Amino acid sequence: MNNYLIISNDKVVIDLKIKEILDKINDPDKEIVKMDLTVNKIDDVFEELYTCNFLSSVRVIILYNSLFIEGDASFDKDIKKIDKYLDEKTDNIFIMIASKMSTKKSIADLVKKVNVIETEISLEKLVNSNLDGFKMENRTTKYFINTCHNNSEKIINELNKLKAYKSDDPNKFIAYEDIDKIVFKEYDDNIFDLVNAITARNKKKALELYQRLIEKEESVVLIASIASKIRMLYSVKVMRDAKMKPVEIAEILNVKPQAVTISMEQCDNFTNKRLLTLLNELSNIDYKSKTSSTNIDLEFKLFLMSI
Repeated sequence: MNNYLIISNDKVVIDLKIKEILDKINDPDKEIVKMDLTVNKIDDVFEELYTCNFLSSVRVIILYNSLFIEGDASFDKDIKKIDKYLDEKTDNIFIMIASKMSTKKSIADLVKKVNVIETEISLEKLVNSNLDGFKMENRTTKYFINTCHNNSEKIINELNKLKAYKSDDPNKFIAYEDIDKIVFKEYDDNIFDLVNAITARNKKKALELYQRLIEKEESVVLIASIASKIRMLYSVKVMRDAKMKPVEIAEILNVKPQAVTISMEQCDNFTNKRLLTLLNELSNIDYKSKTSSTNIDLEFKLFLMSI
């Protein structure tokens, strides 16, 4: 079959899978036509599908946002024409891309006539295949992927930044510490790093992270964010010890399963007693800020110095 379907909304995955299909076509002069149903009319797509290329033996039509696959009712009248095209023998290669697949019977029948491309990819392999001669240890790769929240597009973008940063390194070695220096971290990531530093009693790192965060947020908000993260770690730890699954925990806490997974990885670094002690100390600082003229910034710095 010369017809393919890629179901994904991940640009990196889509580009990778299209490249894999194109690499199998043994024709350097192949013509590639890119179309999009949010821009082009379906009649224009049919015209391209039925057009022959006299300069090359292969013509590839890539259709982004194949909305009929997603069940868009405005294309219901065109399903039979698409189905008819898929039944015909043609040298043209048709690649459809959609973010999801409708459960309609007409779409299920149509999809039986195409090659559905597997879109699950190993993020470790994605990193390793884009290192371009640079080296990265396994633990660094895992930390890098977690820092990028398993987002393949961010992984590629941040990896390019890392390679540029280490371009003068004769060993071409990307170290664990380089991730912290170069990779952009979201506010929540820095809060988690601060919590890790506090629980690990790393005063120097905790103060450095606090100074970085205080430039963007008020002390009272920071303390509330830190307390929230510690409460989540404690809750996750208790529920994990009760043999609950990440999906179940995520539903109870009303957070994304990925946040639970990350928290579960961090849980082993803390005891329940340590987490409760930290929550109590933060609660005291918060109480002082609301009932007296205490300098909350100074109070929190003293707290960090005492860990």
